[in-house]
Amino acid sequence: MNTIPPNDFSFYESLNEVVQREPATALDPELMGPRAAIGIIKGKPFAPDARGREALLELLAFEKSVKRVFSLAGVLDLRRGWDLHLSNDAVAQFLGGSPSDVPDHYREASPAEQHIPAATQKLIHGTADDSVPYEISQSYAERKKKAGENVELITMTKIGHFEIVDPQSAVWPRVEEVFRGLAR
Repeated sequence: MNTIPPNDFSFYESLNEVVQREPATALDPELMGPRAAIGIIKGKPFAPDARGREALLELLAFEKSVKRVFSLAGVLDLRRGWDLHLSNDAVAQFLGGSPSDVPDHYREASPAEQHIPAATQKLIHGTADDSVPYEISQSYAERKKKAGENVELITMTKIGHFEIVDPQSAVWPRVEEVFRGLAR
């Protein structure tokens, strides 16, 4: 049995099926209020228009059920990645412009700007990384810890960017060990 809810529109369809299937008295009125606000009401069809459907899909992007984060030399602060023009401005290309052009894109996509207090976060980064500077993970970890999030930065001294993501590298067993510990 798969107990992980889908992260596409079928999530809302499944929720509606439960509401329609259960007797009205079985559902707590406090739980039904938020469902009614998005159009899921016992005895009524769930049929959001295109704009409503788009809004519901955007809500899924802000899912707060993230329990684990595993970063391998990641660009965890997209504004900083833009400032540094990493990988020939890959951040601006990915997000559609600069932070001043599309501030919502940066706010919504940058891990540094998300509050994920329920997650255990493991970051692995090498101090000799010349693709994504180590300071990005270091400052991310410091800020997130101050905000009360559970973050551990595993520092790999004198290791570059690609060794961390290469299963043939000497450090890969340590990367695997951290991942397996997080996945338990």
